[in-house]
Amino acid sequence: MGKKLKFEIEDKEYTIEFDRSIFMKMDKIGMSIASLQDKPLTFIETSFKFGLLKSQPYITDKQANRLYDKWLGEYGLDGFVCLFVFIKRG
Repeated sequence: MGKKLKFEIEDKEYTIEFDRSIFMKMDKIGMSIASLQDKPLTFIETSFKFGLLKSQPYITDKQANRLYDKWLGEYGLDGFVCLFVFIKRG
């Protein structure tokens, strides 16, 4: 069973969901959980994008980038830390 994190951007609710399948997909592109310590910013952004795929399976990379930028703009460092802790606690 996965963990879900819901957030709102421009009056629309989105869900980021993490489960084993998401981390397996990330592993296939070379982004392992060890990357969390080595490249935390890249890992968080990649996790955000892959996490969206569960609830938004047809989202494009461009749309995911836009949402990530808006998410950072809306939630700032607090949101970044929240997502970091959320992922780390798995």
